[in-house]
Amino acid sequence: MKNLTTTIKSILLLLLLTTTLHLKAQDDNFLENDEQVNIFNNAVMAFNNKQFQSVIDSTNKLISLNPNIPQVYNLRGNAYFSLNQFENAINDFSKAIQLNNKFIDAYRRRSDTYRSQGKYNLALNDMNTLIELDPNNSNFYYNRGILHRESNDLTHAFSDLSKSIALNPNNAHALLSRADVLFGLNDYNQAKKDLDEAIKNNNQLFDAYKLRGMTNHRLNRYDDAINDYDYVISKDNSDPNTYYYRAMAHLD
Repeated sequence: MKNLTTTIKSILLLLLLTTTLHLKAQDDNFLENDEQVNIFNNAVMAFNNKQFQSVIDSTNKLISLNPNIPQVYNLRGNAYFSLNQFENAINDFSKAIQLNNKFIDAYRRRSDTYRSQGKYNLALNDMNTLIELDPNNSNFYYNRGILHRESNDLTHAFSDLSKSIALNPNNAHALLSRADVLFGLNDYNQAKKDLDEAIKNNNQLFDAYKLRGMTNHRLNRYDDAINDYDYVISKDNSDPNTYYYRAMAHLD
């Protein structure tokens, strides 16, 4: 089955979308006066409207007035990230962490930025810190598991994704991701169990059907594989790979 690894990685990339930043100007106790509150609020509104250069302009002004607010550097870092200015983003997230070494969102966003650069060791370091700060957060184990998977460390990926699932058994994305790791380890029976559970928890998770189709194919369950591909195509007929893998199942 050609390009199978590429297809599975594309499924993973769809899963690990960087968390959208939903900023709300509710906690402005860190600001010194009404002028700073207004500037920050305007920057938040600009960010939510995807006016990222305006965010940078506003936060530059705010930093000139008060250079020691970690939330402002974090906000500007997110604007830089959205403009693919990754080094500037890292500098701002690092400054926010320097000012507040327990700033969870700054660590998370810096990890995302390192990941975007393919710097997995640095991304993992930040995820390790996040887990130290919040050891019962299933999302942190999930994100670290994905980082391990992308760097082809399947053993640690399996461990982290299993921990994420233990903390949140209904996380369909974590189940799908662990199934992908199990597929990579050639444990197709267990992969299918995770995929069945993922689909049970979210029957609109079409990537789970695609991967289950591949898994059923490896288990020589060709009719089941075809049924999974049929379902995906009935919902979204835009992916040529689904047709290819269904054709291979028909052929076998």
